[in-house]
Amino acid sequence: MDLILPPACPSVLLDLEDPGDDVIARFRYQFSHVAIQALKMVIEPKWAKAIICENFEDFIIERHSGGDVRLIFRRAPAT
Repeated sequence: MDLILPPACPSVLLDLEDPGDDVIARFRYQFSHVAIQALKMVIEPKWAKAIICENFEDFIIERHSGGDVRLIFRRAPAT
């Protein structure tokens, strides 16, 4: 009987032929944290007006009151 392997899942396996895949994988922590903030905007529309990405690791949350919150992520916390 031949062993049948399921196709590799792109969320856990890097594509070695795509250099951008490795780059995006390094920013997964930052993207996840900002996604949480975006969901908070959906749940509480008055919480913030916009999320601005200055760089892959620098995000600004613009408040309706005119102020802002700057989120800067250099890397995921050590576990």
